Amino acid sequence: MKVKSALVAVGHDTKELKASDEAYESVHPCCKYREDGSDDSEHHED
Repeated sequence: MKVKSALVAVGHDTKELKASDEAYESVHPCCKYREDGSDDSEHHED
């Protein structure tokens, strides 16, 4: 869970945790996915 917490802290969501809007806004524009519907996490296993 430490890795997932670290990812969330820098703006990336996981299945279990969602980054704050402030953290997400710090993500480079090419890495943003919330608005474009490209979240394909249901196709990946843990």
